[in-house]
Amino acid sequence: MVVPARTDANFIKVFVHEVYVVLLAIGLAEVVFRGIQPDLSDPGLTVSDNVARIFGALLVFWVFVSYWWLWSQYVKEEVRPTQRELVFDFAILINLELMFAYYKAPLVLGGLFVLLGFLDLFWVANHLYELRATGERAHRWKWVRAKFNAIVVYGLVLGLVWYFGSLPALILILAMAVAFGCVRWFLFGEVKKIHGLVFREAQEDDIAQIVKIHNDNALENVLNERARVGRGFFLKPTTEEDVRAARTGTSERFFVAVDLEDERTVLGYVATANEIPRGILDDVCWESPGSKSFLSSVQHLHITYVAVNPKQMGRGVGQFLYDHLYQTNPHCVFSAFMSTKPYLNSRSLAFHENQGFKCWGYYCATEFRGQRNYKSELRVNAMHYAAKRDAWVTCLPIALLTLPLIALGLAFALMPEWNPALWVIGGPLLLLFLVGVALQWTLFGMSYEITSSHMIVRAGPLRQSIELDAIVEAVPTSEARYILGGVWRFRYASSADAILMKYQRANESSWEVVISPVEKSRFLGDLAKAAPGLEDVGHGTLRRRSESSA
Repeated sequence: MVVPARTDANFIKVFVHEVYVVLLAIGLAEVVFRGIQPDLSDPGLTVSDNVARIFGALLVFWVFVSYWWLWSQYVKEEVRPTQRELVFDFAILINLELMFAYYKAPLVLGGLFVLLGFLDLFWVANHLYELRATGERAHRWKWVRAKFNAIVVYGLVLGLVWYFGSLPALILILAMAVAFGCVRWFLFGEVKKIHGLVFREAQEDDIAQIVKIHNDNALENVLNERARVGRGFFLKPTTEEDVRAARTGTSERFFVAVDLEDERTVLGYVATANEIPRGILDDVCWESPGSKSFLSSVQHLHITYVAVNPKQMGRGVGQFLYDHLYQTNPHCVFSAFMSTKPYLNSRSLAFHENQGFKCWGYYCATEFRGQRNYKSELRVNAMHYAAKRDAWVTCLPIALLTLPLIALGLAFALMPEWNPALWVIGGPLLLLFLVGVALQWTLFGMSYEITSSHMIVRAGPLRQSIELDAIVEAVPTSEARYILGGVWRFRYASSADAILMKYQRANESSWEVVISPVEKSRFLGDLAKAAPGLEDVGHGTLRRRSESSA
């Protein structure tokens, strides 16, 4: 008999899945036969202690099953067949099994939560390293930050368990359960991506399903279902001939999201064109006079259609389609029309608002595709640029978050009993920790955006909008002193490889702002296109024409 060979990736998937089964059985046996039962020989064991054991066992079971579920549903299809992957997976499994062994000891269990957080972080770092050649890493750095924040949460709970160890074990177990719930639902809620889906260009066999998805979302069908509120729609149905005609031309392309296990099933689709149809573009009423020329001067993709199978709504298929559009066209500006009259496409407006699409203009027509007194908004997702961060800038908030926790733990260890000196030590350490939280929020939330009329700078809770017409000069620089603060110069840079920008508002003196986009040359090129008054005077420097001619 010939046994089919398994690849290394399949070996890891099968191995981890089977070990989960074995370890869960061993852990449950440990709990049932040796843990949750009264010990008659120990008169000090109370009913409260047994209740704490039950809750501890349920907590560990929850953690174990959660990790198994996440592995099965989201992770296993993405693993790379490497020895490092196998080592980290096995280490996480052993850590989970140790939780079953020490679920009755809150302090040890808290330490295992911290260790689990570090193992998760190492696993994600290794996973990003394996993806270094695929170009898929950019959107996953939020995952790293979430794992690091989880370590901080677990560390705080461990400190509380250490310090308040005299409290009933049940309270300590419940505190750890709350911490794990916060980590699971709040920290990871924004970084969960749709797995098990494939993004590809549409093929001939997909056309029938594309037409069905389109027509299921057509206005007449939505109105017939009396589900207009909260449901997106198209104005008119389409046919297979219409889709084929659009695909055979050079102006429109169709992309689909299909199931990984059955690539013949289309869950949603998006269609893009290289430009807005000229007959419609000329009739748009623009919010800003320079918007039309701006779209003509930059790389631009117009989204003509996007739709999801109604049965698949709520799974994030639309977000999956847009995420891959952004990844495959990182330097493009995207635009789309959304109906507002006579019917308001509220679902589409809300979805694109969350994507950062802003209203740039309106299109009005007495009759358009069967609708009288028609009006729609033209929304545009302007050019976004991530901030470049030097290594020491990245390590600074991490150090401010971890070192106070380590120092506080050492203080508790050296002074197990309460001592007023803990207030003297804990106050400054808590302040440093809060400074680290603020720095992490500011530095990791830093980004830049160019619209048709403004340059918008964001840094965590801070936001500054600068009119393009007010920009006088943009000078590339590599001096580290520009990261430090000054009285009249605003710092939104986390790298010495920065751009010093000068701008001047009406009847005001000159101001300066320092930014550090990852792709500095592309940012300057796009800025020159968006602000025609700026020109390149050499060495990448942009300057207002009036000054250069003088």
